[in-house]
Amino acid sequence: MKKYAILLLMIPFVAFSQSETNNSFDFWLLKASNDFVKEDLKNPNNFPYMKSLQVAIKNIMDKDTILNYEIFLKAIPKTESEFSIYFACDYEEDKAIRTAWGKLDQMLFKNAIKDSNVFISYLRLSEFVDGYYAESYFDNIEYLIEIHTTVFCSTYSSLSNECQRKLGDFHESSCE
Repeated sequence: MKKYAILLLMIPFVAFSQSETNNSFDFWLLKASNDFVKEDLKNPNNFPYMKSLQVAIKNIMDKDTILNYEIFLKAIPKTESEFSIYFACDYEEDKAIRTAWGKLDQMLFKNAIKDSNVFISYLRLSEFVDGYYAESYFDNIEYLIEIHTTVFCSTYSSLSNECQRKLGDFHESSCE
């Protein structure tokens, strides 16, 4: 019975306009079986993020790229709930979705190298990362800070207390 309740809550997101996705598809995030993300999936405040994430992943599955840079930017998690939804894609049963999510995650890192705005968004993820994702994240962030030292040092004070705590060693070693 609970599965049906979740489906009914999400019905407005099942079909997107042709201009946004080039076709209709099921909202696969509905099928997330991870308990840690179920509450986030039911929260209507997360629907715009879930839509952006799904469109980005669907673009990658169909075209091996994201067709709209704004969709890419909107697919970058900005809250703990959004990060839970984002990371849940790595546990998706459908291998194609997991693979597309991996490509999206790589795109995030590669764009953070080139684009300081994406780099700042990537910095803000430090507040939410943990476990095995955090291991590669902090390796990546060290490399990115070397590239964007000035941006990192000037942005550091505007980061959340948790970001500052997690990035403090990088700040001490990179900023005077």
